[in-house]
This record gives sequence, structure tokens and C-alpha cells, in this order.
Amino acid sequence: MLIAAGLTLGLGSGCDREPSNATPTPHAAPPASRQLAQTPAALPDPSPDDFRIDAARRLMADGRLDLAETALRTVLAEKPASDRARFFLAVSVAKQKRYGEARPLYEEIARSGRTFPERRHVPHFHGWALFYLGEHDLAREQFLLHAESVPEEGDSAFALGVIALEKDDQVEAERWLLEAIRRQEGSPALVREIAKAEARLGDLRYRQDRVEEAVVLWQRCVDRWPDHHEAWSKLARGQARLGRETESAYATTQWRNALARLGREVPPDSPGASP
Repeated sequence: MLIAAGLTLGLGSGCDREPSNATPTPHAAPPASRQLAQTPAALPDPSPDDFRIDAARRLMADGRLDLAETALRTVLAEKPASDRARFFLAVSVAKQKRYGEARPLYEEIARSGRTFPERRHVPHFHGWALFYLGEHDLAREQFLLHAESVPEEGDSAFALGVIALEKDDQVEAERWLLEAIRRQEGSPALVREIAKAEARLGDLRYRQDRVEEAVVLWQRCVDRWPDHHEAWSKLARGQARLGRETESAYATTQWRNALARLGREVPPDSPGASP
């Protein structure tokens, strides 16, 4: 997710798009108990900062997550009120797929209300931790907070589309996936993020038995991002369903090539199960 890379590298949210059209139909705000005091009534104190936090961010950018985690835990031991250190610790832990450990760190930040530059992105990262823990309803609330408060950010819109797709809420899935594309289009740095949304929109069209449209979207996805092996696999199946055996065989070859480029095991059989 680009926003994660942007924060780690010190580039803000990593997004520079402003929405050009109306946003999706607003949803009701989550109950106050679920917001975990994201906006306390009293003016919050600033989070204590420390030069070691930015050093840890650079370590994270280099993939040295264990060293970053150690540095951030050291800062927190000395400055327990540093929500900025707590936030990057949560991101580091989540990047190591320890989502259960990251979750209470995000929740503590939300309760404290202390300010720091990246605070507005906490719901986004909290949402992904909840998503991977299978808490999709709670994740949706966090992504909604972020998507509505940071209207130039597309990855939370993408996440909302994915959650809706998994719930088979096709109307909401389409709305948010299209919104994710719209928020990110026009930025060369976000080509992969747009491709991901197009691939998921293709899944939705396939589910709706609109196979030709699904094929167009999957093709658009791999044109943007040739290493998206799942989209090549789906494209092969879609072309076969349309009776285009030559195109299906080509997509199958490209699926295997993409897996090989990524260092993944290349199965001897054809692409797997249908989307």
C-alpha cells in the first residue's frame, strides 16, 4: 500500500490527488464507542518526539523491521507518552504480520488524542490490522473515518471496496472501487494501486456475469502492472470463457512469466479457481 511506503519514507501520505467529482454517498459516522475518542473534546497535548523515531522510519524503509522495532520500543520506554513512536511501532509490528500486537497500539493512540504529524492516518493502518484479523466491520469503520477525513487518499477507498466485495455488497463495492481509481488516476506513482482496484472491479464484473467487461478490466490491470499474476490468471479464464483460446493461452503464459519474475513457484497446471 503506497501510503505505508510514503509514511515510512517521510513523504507524507504519498498522495497528491484532489477528488474532481462528488465523493460516494456519505455513510453514518460510527458510534462514539467505536471511534475510540478519535477527536477528544479537550485540546490534546502534542506527542513527545524523538530523533530516533525518524531513524527507525529509515530502518523500516530499508526493510530492517526488527531494528526499527527495537529502536521504537526504546523510545517508548523512555517517553511512554510518545504516540508518534507508538504509531510507527504499530506499523512496524503489522508489517511483520503481528496484527494482534499492532491493534492495541492503534487503540491506545486513538484514546489518547495526542497530536503528531501522521495522526490523521492512524485509522487507515488500524483498519488494515483489523482487516487481517478478520474484523471486517470494525475495519470498515476505520477506513470510512480515513476516506472521509483524507479525501485525496485512495487506498482506504480501495479497502472499503474489497470489504464490500467480500460481503457481496455489489453496489458499495462498485462505488468504492471506482472511487479508489478516481482518487488515484493521473499520478504515475500510483499505477500499481490503480491496477489493483481495476483487478478487483474486474472480479465484480465477472461475478455479475459481465465477462467481457471483466476481461477489459483485467487486461487494463496487467497493461499497467505486468507482474500482477492473479490478474493474468483471471484474464486467462475470462478469455477461455469467451471462447478465445489463443488469447487465453497467451495470458496463461504471461501468468507463468509473472510468477517466475517474482520468484514464485510456477505450477505445471493452468490458472487456478475462478474469481
